[in-house]
Amino acid sequence: MKLLLTISLIIILSARGHTLESKNFLNADLKYSSYLWHLNQDMTDLEFSLFSYIHIDSSGHYELIRHTTLHDNPQYFAGTLTDSVRKIIDSILYRNKYLPEIRKDGLPDTPLLVYDGFTYLLDYKINGKERTKVQYINSSLRTPDNILFLTSLLDTIIFKRQANKIDSFSIGSYIDTLKKISSYNLPPPPKRPPPPNISTIKFIPPKSHK
Repeated sequence: MKLLLTISLIIILSARGHTLESKNFLNADLKYSSYLWHLNQDMTDLEFSLFSYIHIDSSGHYELIRHTTLHDNPQYFAGTLTDSVRKIIDSILYRNKYLPEIRKDGLPDTPLLVYDGFTYLLDYKINGKERTKVQYINSSLRTPDNILFLTSLLDTIIFKRQANKIDSFSIGSYIDTLKKISSYNLPPPPKRPPPPNISTIKFIPPKSHK
């Protein structure tokens, strides 16, 4: 599926490349995150974990956070996108001219009761318009191809080995936003077992008679 999407996009960009080439880059601000809720070690409550995050500003500069495993220490990187990658992202975001429309409505809610993988959020703003937020899971049966393609592209940027490591930076307020967006349909945490009833009469075996 990913290979087919890549080939299709290359063909489209090649066919209409002169149109895209004549345009300036979008004034776009894009954030992309992957995260999940999971049971804590005591199996008593749900905890939020951010797995990856990238923020690409209107100049193509990015800062990102990534984990190798869910519970390891986060790593922080920064860099600047190449012109070709910026054009691909622009072609998806700009009125979705080259691929089917990114829809804010009509996407089914993530079924957290039965789905235990990552949830994703595309959060972008173009040319001063209102921000668009699209929360979804990475499933070809539930999510439009253009979103799946953009997910794959951004994951490649986040997890590539050639990146400039930087000091940590805080996105605490944005994590609060992610929690708010993703927590509305969480299942309730498991109930704790009731404490032992100390008033229960213990069984005392009868004394043996000699």
